[in-house]
Amino acid sequence: MTMMVQLALLVSIPLIVMLFLTQKPHVAAGAASIFGILLLPAARGFDLPLLPVLDQSALPSLVSAIMLCAVAWPLVARAKVGQGPEICIVLVILGAMVTNITNGDTQVFGSRVISAMQPTDIINDSLAFIVKWGLPFVVGRVVTRSAEDLRDVLMILV
Repeated sequence: MTMMVQLALLVSIPLIVMLFLTQKPHVAAGAASIFGILLLPAARGFDLPLLPVLDQSALPSLVSAIMLCAVAWPLVARAKVGQGPEICIVLVILGAMVTNITNGDTQVFGSRVISAMQPTDIINDSLAFIVKWGLPFVVGRVVTRSAEDLRDVLMILV
């Protein structure tokens, strides 16, 4: 990863924090995710141990979730996270666990060998799904509570 890519990803963090400190939560979350995907480098990210790659889609979602908990906790509490459609996230994680358990064979294709899935892959796959798909879903569900909120997010997209 080049220095410019690292700089772009690092600079996005304080920009998202500033968005949450200066804008309404739904505007900040919408702008962070949309502009993160549009403006941050594609297919590059920070590969930290035990975490999924923090790239153009995962980094804005993670920072948005942290900022929502920090500056708009009543909004998060009112959404009753975990008592709604988030059951879909749990089901996909269970599916990843079943996939991991049933794929314990090493695959050999000529000179190419693909090692069997390890038990630690359950943790990696689950965290990757949570950060890439679960967090944006939960953040969107928390911040868009009315038709006006949805209209504002649509205006950002347009």
